[in-house]
Amino acid sequence: MTIAPRNDADDAQPAILEVRYKPRTQLIKLLLILLIPALVAFAVLKSDMSQVDAATWRFLGVIIVLTLVWAVVQGQRVRDRTPQVVIGPDGVMARHWNAGIVPWENIAFIAHSKTVRRGIIQQLARSRRGPYIQFKFRQPPPFVADAPFPISLVQRIRASFEVQEPAILEHGLDTSVEAMLVSIQDHLDVWKAQHPELLEAAEA
Repeated sequence: MTIAPRNDADDAQPAILEVRYKPRTQLIKLLLILLIPALVAFAVLKSDMSQVDAATWRFLGVIIVLTLVWAVVQGQRVRDRTPQVVIGPDGVMARHWNAGIVPWENIAFIAHSKTVRRGIIQQLARSRRGPYIQFKFRQPPPFVADAPFPISLVQRIRASFEVQEPAILEHGLDTSVEAMLVSIQDHLDVWKAQHPELLEAAEA
């Protein structure tokens, strides 16, 4: 977690909150991912390899390759100190939304997971490990790619699902949901005081 220094010219403006990956949690995930190909290899070595047909070998090979690719991506997260969430005077940025900064006037609803009641269909469609912050946008924010094609295509597909039920999960991050909510409330209080016309237009 990083709190950017305040601007001395405006003491009333809350500090910008930058939330990053928690290295220890990401490292544990990496070790668990690497355990998958290790278990597959162990099972193969313990079996009678002469009885394994070519199709099975190809299937096991695909599993190992995909798992190693997953491990490479996860390994990058261990060392990644790029802000994953930024809460500031203009709104909220969550990297997995691929929407840039979502302005405060486009956010209609913010709540702690403890107060959110999700329908059965929503729970079946996407399980979430709490705690998390649930958002609701007035309008779907435009997609903002931060990687070249074809990775940007994957980001677009993921983002289309994320903005349907946008949330920020605490798991894997270095800042608690409670601390993020405090920052959100502080920035919202200042924004409402400074931009009453935008608030009225958003609520109209």
